[in-house]
Amino acid sequence: MFDMRKMRSGAKVVLWIVLTAFLLTIFILWGAQMSFNKSNPDTVARIGKTDILYADVSKLWQEKVQQLLGKGQKVSDAREKELKKEALNEIIEKNLMLGYAKKINVAVSDEEVQQSIMGIQSFQGAKGFDKQRYLQILNDNRLTPEEFEFQQRQMIILAKVKNFLTASIKMSDDEIKNYFIKRNRTVSAHYADFSYSLYTGALKIDEDRMKDYYAMHKNTYTKPERVKAAHILIISNGAGLSLNATSEEVALKLATEIQARAKRGESFSALAKKYSQDPGSKDKGGELGWFERGKMVPEFESAAFALKPGEISRLVKTQYGYHILKSEGKDAGFEPTYKGSRDLVLKAILKEDGMKIAYEKAFAFKEALKSGELFDKAALKAGARILNAFSFTKDSKLDSIKSQSFADSVLELNLGEVSDIITGDNGFYIAKLSSEKPSAFNKVRFTTEYEATQDRLRLVKLEDVYKALSAALRKEEEVKIYEKNL
Repeated sequence: MFDMRKMRSGAKVVLWIVLTAFLLTIFILWGAQMSFNKSNPDTVARIGKTDILYADVSKLWQEKVQQLLGKGQKVSDAREKELKKEALNEIIEKNLMLGYAKKINVAVSDEEVQQSIMGIQSFQGAKGFDKQRYLQILNDNRLTPEEFEFQQRQMIILAKVKNFLTASIKMSDDEIKNYFIKRNRTVSAHYADFSYSLYTGALKIDEDRMKDYYAMHKNTYTKPERVKAAHILIISNGAGLSLNATSEEVALKLATEIQARAKRGESFSALAKKYSQDPGSKDKGGELGWFERGKMVPEFESAAFALKPGEISRLVKTQYGYHILKSEGKDAGFEPTYKGSRDLVLKAILKEDGMKIAYEKAFAFKEALKSGELFDKAALKAGARILNAFSFTKDSKLDSIKSQSFADSVLELNLGEVSDIITGDNGFYIAKLSSEKPSAFNKVRFTTEYEATQDRLRLVKLEDVYKALSAALRKEEEVKIYEKNL
């Protein structure tokens, strides 16, 4: 019989719980009413008769700030305010959905909570769930078991709400076919390019900040010693790893003969393909590629780093069996200095600061469009470049656009619609679908991609269902946000 108290006994605990990727994606500002609550300056929002206090938002907001600071990013006052809004709206969405779960009678048993906790990888020991490890991790994070279990229960409830909404989605074959046709159009897009380099000209980075950044990221500029090697492995019974293993005596004799043949000049690659019992490298002629210290077992590593390029090793015995190594290259690496890395440090800081400014400009651009400004005018005001991407499909490689999601995002749009902010390697994009040309329907491809198309359409519909439900719940619960209290 399951007893939750047995899992809690004798510990104070806490763990950071991340909500499902689905919920995090759609915890955004959805038309909440803005006003100012003069009666209680600590109240930042109200859901029905329930107040959300500044302290509730502050913890999540500070975690968001720390995540950015941990990446070496500075957080401006404007960005802090935006992060507070994000945190508040995540809390509002969570509370609304938990309330909705009660209305549709979603419940979670103690057994479900137990199974969820016991399935978390961090709590696993050599023989499965490790209670002491569980308690220690929670204690390290300063929460009680009751708090952690409560959070876990809420996460399961939210996942069940998502599953409930997903199950309500119906799609006909015609809808799936039409979505397939839409995804396979040839389209063109008019887009605003918010590359970080557009905003770095006026940035002034002082020397002290650069030195601090270098100290924090020194390993980034270190080039460790490494070697390139190939090997032949003969497994013996002593290794206990393979049904194909031979006796210790026979394995040693075979390995000695192969090593001698390699030393005499026979093709190491051919010998590896014929005799090696390492399935990961055998078919590649024993090739292991480049590796640094600490990547291999000690005996193997010592031998590999001691060899000169082109040299064949003695027999090396490890827990896996007998190895014959061949060195194929050596790189001494180097230890960086601030002076030698200064240009790279400056470039990295400029990119981080420039990306932050670029996002703020893109966000302001989206807000300007909502207020009715014309696309090109708003883009120019934000300092973005106005560009075009002509005649591409979901399979096209857009060399001038450094974003893996650009084509996917644009293909979700209808003619004349504007995308959300699209993240790129060097900045952000906001696109407007300017033209579309249907492709001929390919029945064979449709059959092949039917399930993938169906799954993708289900996610699109799920987001629409969630947004509609959220808007309805906000209206029903009379959600109010007291923005000035943030």
